[in-house]
Amino acid sequence: MKHAITSYFLGIVLVLVGCSSDDDVTTPTNQTGFFPKTITETTTNASSTITFRYDYDDNNRIISITNDSSTDVTLEYNDNGMIDKIIDNTSVETFEVNYDGNIITSFVETPSNTLINVDYNNGTYDSDAGTLTFDAQNQLIETGGILSIEYNTNPGPFAELDFQPVLFFLGGSSVTRACYFYAKNEVISFNVPLGGNLELTTVRNADGNISEVIAEDSTGQEIHRYEITYEERSIIQ
Repeated sequence: MKHAITSYFLGIVLVLVGCSSDDDVTTPTNQTGFFPKTITETTTNASSTITFRYDYDDNNRIISITNDSSTDVTLEYNDNGMIDKIIDNTSVETFEVNYDGNIITSFVETPSNTLINVDYNNGTYDSDAGTLTFDAQNQLIETGGILSIEYNTNPGPFAELDFQPVLFFLGGSSVTRACYFYAKNEVISFNVPLGGNLELTTVRNADGNISEVIAEDSTGQEIHRYEITYEERSIIQ
């Protein structure tokens, strides 16, 4: 169960809507934003490459994540715009997500009807999937002693996304570190106890989006390289 939960990388986009009041009605305007279409990670010392692909619905919400090996996930949403169902099309398992507001309280896996309780306290989640700690900006900063993450104030690849706790819950795989990029801001380093501190250097394209990230160890050796492609999508504001 733990393996199934920690094997996928999920995300969500919430539509930004125009505000109105009794005295003034603002007509929504159409703008565009950039949404990651693929994240490709190359692990240099292992000479391995994996690409995750993201598909969106008309509300700019991610509805599927796939790769060429083991990931084929479909996402469904509740009336509050939170992911409430994760369908693993490879193992025919479904995880229903229960919330108190936007705080995850439990998962239910079917067809076995296994209940996975989640405890939350002051930014920290505890469950069978491990321990996740978030800062005041809802950015993942520590995962139970397995790794820690630092950010700067520049926008990250998924800057258009609002916070989704499920995204980080399901992102702690050793196969790829794509989950690091789901925070609002740009990741600048992460520390893995057995791998030491890795410093991240980013390259931005002509649109100002992060198109490449290089993670190097203390000797300057490249450990991971990420290449990110985008699609431009309409946003209502």
